[in-house]
Amino acid sequence: DLGEIQDEISFALPDFKSGRNIEIRSSNRKLRNELKALGTDPLWRQAQREIAFEHYLKPALDACAGSNFKHPLSLAVIYDSINQGSFAKVRDRVSASDSNEKAWIAEYCADRRAFLGSSRKSIVRSTVYRPNFFLSLIANNNWDLKLPLNVNGHKLTEAILFPNSGSSQ
Repeated sequence: DLGEIQDEISFALPDFKSGRNIEIRSSNRKLRNELKALGTDPLWRQAQREIAFEHYLKPALDACAGSNFKHPLSLAVIYDSINQGSFAKVRDRVSASDSNEKAWIAEYCADRRAFLGSSRKSIVRSTVYRPNFFLSLIANNNWDLKLPLNVNGHKLTEAILFPNSGSSQ
């Protein structure tokens, strides 16, 4: 039954929780197959949605509400940063008042780009495309995230995001 954690997954859970031995775990074919099998289980899928909401989307929604931010782009910036990490560290560097949402978000994105670009880790430096994407949306005044969007080389359209809506964009 896929609703129960398989042996390889149970054995690997302590490492998953601590972030240890990830390379070793990722090379374990049996573990990868067990994780893939869980992907079809509706209970596991629901659990993933709940965890994603609670740990990533809800904090971003709360941060936007706390600052009275209304624009979809502001939520996207904050959500992305919470997912990637160090949101609070970069947030605390912003000098613009959050009473001016657009100025705050623009400064936050510029500060985040500098923060990521100055990391000692090349993998972190390689992610400056993320705030650059948001800064390009700001430059184009696309605060409502109007489609289509070119996201890191992928064109997002209504037809891709909402395939059952009948849109052909």
